[in-house]
Amino acid sequence: MKLGIFGGTFNPLHIGHEEMVRAFLKEVKPDRLLLIPNHLPPHKEAKQLASEADREQMLRLAFGDEPACEIDTREFRRKGKSYTYDTVVSLKDEYPDAQMYLLVGGDSFQNFEKWYRFEDLLQMVTLTAFAREGEKDLKKTAERYQLLYGADLLLLPDTITGVSSTEIREKIADGQPVSRLLSPEIRQFLEENQLYRDLETERAEQARYGISVAGAGRLAQAHLSAKRCRHSFCVAEAAAELARRAGADEKQAKIAGRLHDLYRETDREILLQKAEKYGIVTDDLREAAQPLLHGRAGASLLAAEYGVEPAICRAVRYHTEGSPRMDLLSRILFVADCISADRTYPDVEVTRSLAKRNLNSAVAYIFSFMEQSLGDKMTELTRLGADAYRVYLPAEYR
Repeated sequence: MKLGIFGGTFNPLHIGHEEMVRAFLKEVKPDRLLLIPNHLPPHKEAKQLASEADREQMLRLAFGDEPACEIDTREFRRKGKSYTYDTVVSLKDEYPDAQMYLLVGGDSFQNFEKWYRFEDLLQMVTLTAFAREGEKDLKKTAERYQLLYGADLLLLPDTITGVSSTEIREKIADGQPVSRLLSPEIRQFLEENQLYRDLETERAEQARYGISVAGAGRLAQAHLSAKRCRHSFCVAEAAAELARRAGADEKQAKIAGRLHDLYRETDREILLQKAEKYGIVTDDLREAAQPLLHGRAGASLLAAEYGVEPAICRAVRYHTEGSPRMDLLSRILFVADCISADRTYPDVEVTRSLAKRNLNSAVAYIFSFMEQSLGDKMTELTRLGADAYRVYLPAEYR
């Protein structure tokens, strides 16, 4: 009998885990593969550890239709720290004639000598490993294990997507996209059960800004295409960095960055209908060119639909065309939108360099660029802004 053993915290279960299981089933064709969630991981802190029921359910969602897979909760029942040695000993009693394959990732394989009673484990199982993306060749480690411990090893050819559960938890807490790291079923389960969210921090931020940083991130994901969403997150990071340098509120700047393009891809008529619904439709909105509408409308709609504070709404209002009287947050967002990591226009490095030296100089340079590129197509606000900030433009760029 071929018996596979795959243990882990599964906090959460991610695509790397799923790829490992399916590749193992394909290559080894075990009679059974036991999926064994830890009670407490022995080699790391159990931060933001989801409940046993939630982690077991994730395994069921991912592998419930795999005939060879069986969820084994013996480590939950045993309590305490979950040592693989104890689990394998108990399985040896139940399946004395089975050939046991202990499935591990490349990082665990490289650090196997740190495991509890690892030498005894190597005498009881065939240690089976996959490399993760970016990991070095495991063959040298395998040769050393065979030489020193007489280990029975199996290195499978598949390269598994490198995913970190810690990274996923941090991204979820911050409202960042995790769609490429989780299967749709697991992602939906985490969302429905609000797992790994920092609800206390979210409530505090919502009370202060009208919306939390994570909430702004989730809104961006819900309303924007992947490309536009990535831009919004890049702008948010640039805005937070500019705020840090200026001694401004980094969280406020990050929220503004994530929300500045929230209505960018909304159909014009739908946007105007929304504005009319909330009684904020004006001639200014009706006459606005499409590239300007999302900023003008968004400023009012963010407040009306989501209760976002006035300072953030004001920054969103002016992020595209600027204004001669922008406050600090508005200037931060105006510049961040032009220097975010995803921007690749020819002189972006000039703008980034100026932003590091002096925020107002960067504002002036952007206005100068808009004057040259737009000419008489500039709005009145942009023209007045360019006039007001001209004094900050370094001599070499005049």
